[in-house]
Amino acid sequence: MFIITTITGYENQQLFNAASKKFDDVRVINPDNIFWSFGTLVNIWYQNKPIVYSEVDGCIIRSHSNSKAVLGKYLATANCKNVDPVERFVTSGIPKMHSELMRQFSVGENMPVSHFAFNYETLYTHRDLIGFYPLVYKPVQGAHGRDMKLVTNQSELLNVARTHYFSKPIFFQQYITAEKEYRAIMYNGKIINIAEKVLKEKKLFSGRKFVKVESIPYGMIKYLEFYAKRGLVGIDIIIDKNENYVILEQNRAPEFEHIDNATGLNTAQLIMDTM
Repeated sequence: MFIITTITGYENQQLFNAASKKFDDVRVINPDNIFWSFGTLVNIWYQNKPIVYSEVDGCIIRSHSNSKAVLGKYLATANCKNVDPVERFVTSGIPKMHSELMRQFSVGENMPVSHFAFNYETLYTHRDLIGFYPLVYKPVQGAHGRDMKLVTNQSELLNVARTHYFSKPIFFQQYITAEKEYRAIMYNGKIINIAEKVLKEKKLFSGRKFVKVESIPYGMIKYLEFYAKRGLVGIDIIIDKNENYVILEQNRAPEFEHIDNATGLNTAQLIMDTM
């Protein structure tokens, strides 16, 4: 049995199509409608039918809703095959902060410095610990560059913070100028597909236009394989002016339609082929 939590959108539909070629039983379920029954032989019921974790060959869970995170944690803890690592599934609704925590332990210093605060008073109290600018203000649940702002000094930092709605933490990340930027789709530590992003000058978000990579730098391959060892992940990685590799962001529910269009490859099928 293979579980997919939605088939809406290009990526999910492609994953469903590829899984249907590999597995006899592919089920599309909405985790919001799961009935949980702990302390019994069967923990998961969906549409009044049991789902036995030992019969689950794999699961693709995209997005970060609480119900999906609980399902993912359950299947990963039960050691189901072909499921993202348990630490990927967060129920707090702050995936960018969770991603930064994971990067800290796998990448260390070779990453942009990031700052989070859960209220204005805390940020104000610790404002002098931020010793470099410019920074980029990013919504913790943002995507595609929406609402990002460049912050060049402490006064601008505090002005942005005053307008931030602190139901979610505030997030600032070091701004690094990229000489080149790539998006890599990885599964279980291997690069499945990769394309180079077409950079736009003086833009915080450079868009989603990609071109085929004729030759991937060997050092970048080894760096990425060391970083993402399990599960499905999309990684934005840049080469800076000093030829250092810097991971800007990781996404456990990556978009790959634009990469497929650039490379002519079918990412979803390549993922299934590695299982």
